[in-house]
Amino acid sequence: MGAAPARTHDIAARGLQFAAAKMMECVMQTSVQMPADRRPIGYWIKAADRALDGAIDALHARAGINRPGWQLLNAVWQSGDGVPISSLREEFAPIMTVADFDDRLEMLERAGMVSVEHAVLCLTGNGMARHAAMDADQKALRRRIMTNISPDDYAVALKVLREICAALER
Repeated sequence: MGAAPARTHDIAARGLQFAAAKMMECVMQTSVQMPADRRPIGYWIKAADRALDGAIDALHARAGINRPGWQLLNAVWQSGDGVPISSLREEFAPIMTVADFDDRLEMLERAGMVSVEHAVLCLTGNGMARHAAMDADQKALRRRIMTNISPDDYAVALKVLREICAALER
């Protein structure tokens, strides 16, 4: 007897990518159809992540900068009197390549927000003003996000998310 033909409804036989896509489709359909209070935590983690990314990206776009650019600008601001470029490259190594770092630095220089002297990065007057405006916008966004969330609820949410991450790393 020959091998039985693959069943068209056998998701595994159609490939891993297809299986993953079908599984996500089912999860999302099920989650969307469920009442909000019955949706699984993964749904809310993804929804919160997307909403935060969208709000933060919009805030940065209005300011004419991207998130890595803001992170670099903020790091220079936090340094006070200036910071060696080599120190910042090292600090940002876990989240951006040297090429990405250099691109962000060049963008900030072209925008007149930072200056480089003797391999030390400093904020310009324009950079200080732009940082202050963006910092105020960031704080307003945080206040909006935290509306109706008590400090205790926030602490519990962080604890739960840390525990989820820790459990998945084991």
